[in-house]
Amino acid sequence: MEPQIISRDEFKVVGLACYSNNKNREIPELWGKFLSRAEEIDNRVDNQVYLGICEYVENMAEGKKFNYLAAVEVSSFDHIPRGMVKKTIPAGRYAVFTHEGYPDSLQDTYNYIYRTWFVESGHVPAKQDDFELYDHRFQPHREDSELDIYIPIE
Repeated sequence: MEPQIISRDEFKVVGLACYSNNKNREIPELWGKFLSRAEEIDNRVDNQVYLGICEYVENMAEGKKFNYLAAVEVSSFDHIPRGMVKKTIPAGRYAVFTHEGYPDSLQDTYNYIYRTWFVESGHVPAKQDDFELYDHRFQPHREDSELDIYIPIE
């Protein structure tokens, strides 16, 4: 699995957040709440793209809690729906991996990225948020589903 290395400009997002380690499946629950309210968000850049943002945590270990944001990109923060949060993602360089398959195997892709790819590639992770991009290719109940994982690199 070879990633594409890209640079991305700063962008804005609006969504719902939780602080979790996902042991009780809080993140899928958050997505259910968010998707039922996504239409409330004004100034969306693309109505077909959703972002799952994992805020950077120093020395991330399995089981450690982190902030997660189910969101969409917006062109401005003019109107933030009640209970939602806004966040600006800074410009950066990313290794973009395409996860293929069911969402249940997503952890396998992350394990490959952090335990194999970083070790073998010589790249160094940047201290920034990573995120998942869900577009028309994401079909959670299909084996041929795809989503992109953006891992910040120095």
